[in-house]
Amino acid sequence: MKIVRTTKVADKVLKQFIPCWKSLKFPRIYPEDINLYLEPYQNGREHGWSLSYKMRKVAFSEYRNSDQIVVYYGTLADFHLQGNVPSDKVYKRRKMFSSEEVDFENVVQFIIDHFV
Repeated sequence: MKIVRTTKVADKVLKQFIPCWKSLKFPRIYPEDINLYLEPYQNGREHGWSLSYKMRKVAFSEYRNSDQIVVYYGTLADFHLQGNVPSDKVYKRRKMFSSEEVDFENVVQFIIDHFV
């Protein structure tokens, strides 16, 4: 049996995101202000990663119907706890990016902008 890694595109985004996130300087009032939570994201054929910071959340993966990268974004309440699946409201306002290497920077910047 062959195991296929389905998070290849999301892994590339995450690989570029982490150094960018670490380079940001935030005013830290409480210790929890620096916590960034990483969890798997799964919704049918979409497999990727979910990031949470304070009360905001994003989930990103390769889109189910194309090679594009999809980013779902909103508050913690906008995502279901099982699999971090976005609500209908979040699903409708998703942000799409091409999967070209140059566009990974735009995905990372969009996620950072959502958090800060």
